[in-house]
Amino acid sequence: MNYKSLIVFLGASLIVGCAAAPSPPTTISAPEFITATLPAAPTLIADVAPTPPPAPQPTSAPTLSPVDGITTSELNVRADTFTASASLGVLPAFSAVQIIGKDSSGLWYQILFNDSVGWIYAEYVQLSDAKAQAPVIADDSARGVILRGVNVRDGADQDFASLGLLNPNDVMSVLAKNSSATWIQIAYPPAADGVGWVSADYIQIQNVESLPLFGAKPPTQSVAANAPPPFADGDSIVAPLARFTLSPNEIRAVQLQGKLSTPNDDEDWAHFSADAEKISIQILCDSPALQADLFLNQIAAEPSLRCGETRVISLLPKLDYDLRVSIFPADSFSAFQYELRIKIIP
Repeated sequence: MNYKSLIVFLGASLIVGCAAAPSPPTTISAPEFITATLPAAPTLIADVAPTPPPAPQPTSAPTLSPVDGITTSELNVRADTFTASASLGVLPAFSAVQIIGKDSSGLWYQILFNDSVGWIYAEYVQLSDAKAQAPVIADDSARGVILRGVNVRDGADQDFASLGLLNPNDVMSVLAKNSSATWIQIAYPPAADGVGWVSADYIQIQNVESLPLFGAKPPTQSVAANAPPPFADGDSIVAPLARFTLSPNEIRAVQLQGKLSTPNDDEDWAHFSADAEKISIQILCDSPALQADLFLNQIAAEPSLRCGETRVISLLPKLDYDLRVSIFPADSFSAFQYELRIKIIP
């Protein structure tokens, strides 16, 4: 995994779509953010993001006797229980199907299809025997039902880029929640990293309290006393790891994730300008030993921001600023993760 990554967002209006078997969704295309990859380096602490489950793969049919059914409408056969998943083919209306299972919500049937299996929407299937029951397909992951058409976002905020659309009664694997439980991270195979975010108002989840918190500090890893520290990435105020420009009409927000360690890499730098009078800066980290500082012409422009703090800052428009994330001096080896969010305030 990249040592540091800059995640950039696209603002887009919520697009509502609902159909039993829609065409592949289109992504809201208004450019709003940039994306950049920062240099890779060895890491000793696991990434904060939960590891998404693998994309669904064709599986062999179980030995249970299939339940016969007839489709009442033309249906896409999907690789998973949501309409944005890959289409494996199309069944015409009044096609005979063999049902081998259903998801835990009962909204989707798994059927035999082309020597493998696929999923179809249960509402448009009539069972040949009204008393027949398809078994529930075992699934250890938490699942959530989409209540209304909703954008899948690249982060836990509506200003993040839209990755695609979900429709009512799509059933998603749920991975985590943000600190306020207002956004839910889901497995979303169409995304480059296999995950996405939806507003909690648009998804129904049982036992949401049991979901892991996104960004929670992973279990501490033991490090041998003589373990070599990570190599320094060599960035500085004159050679920052990231450069970007914020603009109300283009890039409104930027998110930077990374890791710092002592003694070789105890600070990271980013350089930016903004066509705006006010921005907010937030720093999230897994230890209070980190802080963020804003510089103008290499002079501190604000008091330090501590971990978990969000601050609205007045800027001189179109001037160049520098941001530093740093770790307090430590005598022994230590490593920490952080997330820095910078956003224009209207």
